[in-house]
Amino acid sequence: MAGDFTRDPAALPRAMELLTASYTAWQAELHAYGVLRRRAKQLGYRVPHPSAPNPNRPSHWYGAPREAALHAVWVWYSQGASEDVDVQSLAVALIERGRFTEAQREIFDRVLAEPGASRAIVRQMAVVIANS
Repeated sequence: MAGDFTRDPAALPRAMELLTASYTAWQAELHAYGVLRRRAKQLGYRVPHPSAPNPNRPSHWYGAPREAALHAVWVWYSQGASEDVDVQSLAVALIERGRFTEAQREIFDRVLAEPGASRAIVRQMAVVIANS
């Protein structure tokens, strides 16, 4: 996103801008979460639901969630982290085209319902799709 620091001296300030924007977005999310949690606690909901989003444990990089998730899919795929053929073919589709065909979307919906051992990468695929 920012460029190669060794070849492009202007890449470092761009990287700092991206990091600052990401940090600012995360801080805004933390503030909003704090407001919601305080109100929920006042209403008697002491513990948030385990599946509720929690910015204290971010699931993505706030500066570019789609790009970060796509990179995670690429890293996972390049390491051969799953033996599930459907998940592997979906990873290739995202890496090559950045999106799914209608048929691949149906496969993804099925895999998403029962991700098995590939839960983490399927979650990252969902981030890519949601931010397309």
